[in-house]
Amino acid sequence: HFSAVQCWCKYLALDDDADGWLGLAERFGGGEVNGTYYDAKTCVATALVIRKTGKTWNRLEILGGGSVFGVDYTAAQCYVRAIELDGNARFWTNLAGEGGGDVGGRHYTPVECSQEALRIDTGFARAWYLLARDGGGVVDGKTCSPKEACLMSLTLDRDASDSWNLLGILGGGAVFGVAYTRSQCYQRAVERSGENATLWHNLGVSGGGDVHGKRYSRADCLARALAIDHAHTDSWKLLGQFGGGTVKGVHCDAAECERRHLLTTNTM
Repeated sequence: HFSAVQCWCKYLALDDDADGWLGLAERFGGGEVNGTYYDAKTCVATALVIRKTGKTWNRLEILGGGSVFGVDYTAAQCYVRAIELDGNARFWTNLAGEGGGDVGGRHYTPVECSQEALRIDTGFARAWYLLARDGGGVVDGKTCSPKEACLMSLTLDRDASDSWNLLGILGGGAVFGVAYTRSQCYQRAVERSGENATLWHNLGVSGGGDVHGKRYSRADCLARALAIDHAHTDSWKLLGQFGGGTVKGVHCDAAECERRHLLTTNTM
């Protein structure tokens, strides 16, 4: 009896196929072919040696970049290669998230990458979010402020926690005719991504709020942030300023919070 990954590897031993190598990475995280183990990154690099496609370069970026034909590529450089082969909106958005890069001999800033993505597809919510995050810009001849771009992102995807968090940072706003305060934006961000320390910290900074029907005080939110990320130094500082609190069952008074704030700050 052969497992699925063993069957896949035997197929590759008989047919050195680019799609097969990419599939081995995506479906199984790698495997042993002809007695040699290939991890996911090596599988993707092997696929690129056989045939270069935008999808495969994009997958190599997701894995943090890697070496192809002996040349090392960073994550951003992988996105550039993906765009040069297949300039779709998602690849441009990914490059924006990496801080921009050089495509076709021209340097694109993060804002310009998001604008290129939206030129291709104005319905791509992530591109609107990144445009908002990076200060806004011109789309279809209209100048969009950060808040306008953020609201457009949420109009297209109401479950985008990053966009709700950013709308909170921008002071709140109306989505589908419903006005949300800064705190309510952070609440919705946390409800959609509850294991993110920064989102809980932001909710705590805004005074706390109701998450999935449960009330969290300012201290509760900061403690939750620290339960997720014990080294979240800003949460230690703020929790100390508010008199301390209980983190993972251990009560920390103001002095202990300040001590941990200084400790985490010094180790950053």
